[in-house]
Amino acid sequence: MKIYTPKWPKLHITTFLKIVSTYLNGYWSWYGKNEIELINKFSKLQTSKYAITTVSGTCALETILSALNIKKGDEVIVPAYTWISTITSVVRVGATPVLVDIDPQTLCISPQKIKEAISDKTKAIIPVHLFSAMADMDNINKIAEENNLIVIEDCAHAHGASYRNKGAGSVSAAGAFSFQQSKLMCAGEGGIITTNDINIARICDSIVHIGWSIFNEKANPPKNAICTKTVLTEFQCAILADACNYIEDETKKRESNANYLEYLLKDVPQIRFQKTSEGTTRRSYYYFTFMLNLDKIKQGVSKYSIIEDLKKEGVPADNGWGVPVYKHEHWNLTDDMFKKFDTEKAENISMNEVICLLHPILLTSKKNIFRTAEIIKKVIKKYQV
Repeated sequence: MKIYTPKWPKLHITTFLKIVSTYLNGYWSWYGKNEIELINKFSKLQTSKYAITTVSGTCALETILSALNIKKGDEVIVPAYTWISTITSVVRVGATPVLVDIDPQTLCISPQKIKEAISDKTKAIIPVHLFSAMADMDNINKIAEENNLIVIEDCAHAHGASYRNKGAGSVSAAGAFSFQQSKLMCAGEGGIITTNDINIARICDSIVHIGWSIFNEKANPPKNAICTKTVLTEFQCAILADACNYIEDETKKRESNANYLEYLLKDVPQIRFQKTSEGTTRRSYYYFTFMLNLDKIKQGVSKYSIIEDLKKEGVPADNGWGVPVYKHEHWNLTDDMFKKFDTEKAENISMNEVICLLHPILLTSKKNIFRTAEIIKKVIKKYQV
């Protein structure tokens, strides 16, 4: 019963030819045809009016925060369960991240905990669309509107996802996507900003392109943002522009296979599945995620024992970082650089319950998904009470 997991990223002859063409034409940077093609295609994909490329998802977040004049003395509410870039981007613009707990069903930031963390210094909220779930944007946007706050979506896992038929990254003031090696669209590294606000687009584009912007008639950089140069090359844009041709079909296939896998495992009482918020109209899967019901697992059994058994059987299991962000091995913020509210759910679920399957397995056949389910059931049965 061999499990097949395809290599990632997928290779396409069309992408190869596009890269060769770029090499031969000698125009390798700065609003080249590939960059323009990418921002047009990605805007359409995520239903945003504007898109701005940059070197990473981390840089995308920092650029948005700078463009929105988030600065020293300001607070930004963030989830306790996320990758460190969500937090460090806030610190790098001089503001203070305020970590709050998650919804135990979606693993995304809890709207109720956002309410409890708002102070007179709060300026923004960064919900993260985590693993395969979109955050509860209806309630988050309502809270933001009531308190005059800005919402910035961290969409590093959400390429192709939509909320009430709006693409991730277009449900708030702006969104930040990553194109790092493991992401659903990738070019080794890279990032993109999405927004429906022309002023945000102009400022972000000016920051990234050291004062220039295709959204400005003249090269007049905004006075409230220090411009830098964090542009993508035409080679990266070539890869990503071509990836736009495949992402919708890939998203549909991942979603279909994820639904099938969940169906096959629905009667396993030892696990429950990550849910997404009610408004989600298309779900993208960076990870297929389930949580252990520890009361139905033998006492003293670590989720890592289950992960290792799954790996031995060929299932690409992962620990989903294994910790809340403030316990991550790369965390080096001193106590005066952040605030943290009670994060019991984020801590318990991330450390003890979450098991993820890497997204490439969701691009395989239904037969392979069936085999995967059978192995998961076999391994879980070994540890059931």
